[in-house]
Amino acid sequence: MLQVSTNTIYSLIKKGDIVAKKFGSVYRILKGFIFFIFSGMDYDIYLKEREDYKNIDKVERELSMIRNSSKIS
Repeated sequence: MLQVSTNTIYSLIKKGDIVAKKFGSVYRILKGFIFFIFSGMDYDIYLKEREDYKNIDKVERELSMIRNSSKIS
């Protein structure tokens, strides 16, 4: 999937470039870190951005109301 060798992944984990937990002889890479690799954005920031987009209509309505009320005054 990442098109890099296993040894490269182990090396990156050892250097701390990839955050992973070792369980026995198996490494588990955190979901948020995989997301970061593909998107360049932390997963928690991504979730907040999605939440913001859900509220964009409400924010735009509020801004419109404020702008219209300031024109009247």
